[in-house]
Amino acid sequence: MNVLDAINTRRSVRKWQKRAVAKTTLNKILNAGRMAPSPLNSQPWHFSVIVDRKMIKTLAASAQHGAFAQSATVLIVVTIEQSAKVDTWLHEHDQHIYSGVCAIQNMWLAAWSLGIGGCWITIDRKATEKLLGVPRSHVLLGSLALGHPTGKVHKHLDDDRRPLSDMVTFDSFR
Repeated sequence: MNVLDAINTRRSVRKWQKRAVAKTTLNKILNAGRMAPSPLNSQPWHFSVIVDRKMIKTLAASAQHGAFAQSATVLIVVTIEQSAKVDTWLHEHDQHIYSGVCAIQNMWLAAWSLGIGGCWITIDRKATEKLLGVPRSHVLLGSLALGHPTGKVHKHLDDDRRPLSDMVTFDSFR
């Protein structure tokens, strides 16, 4: 699947088979995150890969709308380093956070292209940082629940999306 096909067909998947994601597949997904753009090539992200069923259930249960993720077979928790390693101006403008979002999107699209379904969930920051032992120098950005989808995945319909003309202008905002 090429990148445009992955972008145009990707859906949030909230139901997964119990079958584990192969380590080789998982490494391809993680490498896609590693290759995301970042300001000054700072690569401020850290990916904590959770495959322990009990930990996945605990973390998913901490999310306000993420209980469904308890059935995921993988949970990738993404944290961002908040150190002086990143240029001050970039830090003040949250560029390290945006690059972390790029990493999550890369992993999500890579997963989809490999037949793995995913969904972004926002898990409780304090509970996650405590459970995983996240250092103070990092902040939780989000997590990606992954697994082999169950059944047929609903396809994107162009009707579900605002038309391009509603969101694009050239040479000005209006």
